[in-house]
Amino acid sequence: VEGGRFVGANPFLRAIAVCALLWNFAFSVLLVAMLPWLDELAEEPGVFGIALACFGLAATIGSWLAGRLADSIRPGTVLVLGPACSALAIAVVLSRPSTNSTLSIYAGFFLLGLGPSMWLVAQNTVRQLVTPRAMLGRVNAMIQTAIYGVRPLSAIAGGVLVGATTPRLGISVALGAFVLSTVVPLTTALRNIRNYEDLTRVPSYP
Repeated sequence: VEGGRFVGANPFLRAIAVCALLWNFAFSVLLVAMLPWLDELAEEPGVFGIALACFGLAATIGSWLAGRLADSIRPGTVLVLGPACSALAIAVVLSRPSTNSTLSIYAGFFLLGLGPSMWLVAQNTVRQLVTPRAMLGRVNAMIQTAIYGVRPLSAIAGGVLVGATTPRLGISVALGAFVLSTVVPLTTALRNIRNYEDLTRVPSYP
């Protein structure tokens, strides 16, 4: 409860939490919809496994790049590009040509791992800089509980949606949620972070 109050009062943490909730909602719906969609496309189930491997490889590369580019790219830019990259990734996945090519699926999942992993490093840095040490555990617990709490709920929602309609519609809903997760940093204080040093001088929030 104390962590939630602190997150709600801090514009940086509040935006991070909302963005993370929307992104994880979209991610769970996407995973639910992908296998039945690949089945409709007459693709082997192994295609999804390779796509997840592309996702994991890109996440590793993105985490490595985040540290090396920290002094070259504004944190606010990374915090926008991370979710934006996710929306682009699903647009690439949905653009799969009718010639049975899986390259768009692999490329989409690679983008889905790359941008958000850099976003994760950036938002964790912001979170630690704007949160007093005495509150950090409670703030982290609140955000992690929200993230992992939304995943099963969104998976159920995605399953109901895909079962009642079509897998492609489920993926389209995921795309919409990724777009909304991009709107959050674009319209909040996150976009204006020029460097991490500035965050050490922001006012403390109750």
